[in-house]
Amino acid sequence: MKNVLLIIVIIISVVFSSSSFATNSPVKKSNVNREVIIKNLMAGIRSDNYGLKTSSAFLLGEFKADEAVIELLSMLHKVCRC
Repeated sequence: MKNVLLIIVIIISVVFSSSSFATNSPVKKSNVNREVIIKNLMAGIRSDNYGLKTSSAFLLGEFKADEAVIELLSMLHKVCRC
């Protein structure tokens, strides 16, 4: 019975500790200049590498980079061929 109780306490503590780590965004902890990050991600969107393009687009969304909207729309237009 003590072993079961100990296991339950350990599981609950792991769940609560991992959920507190999940709320911390790596974007907010970054000490690097935001403008440099945005500039590099926008260069990634213009790359021919599909993985780099999609990752850059995702991260620009995470940063909520208003200055990247035109580049993202351009990328979307090229993919849709609309």
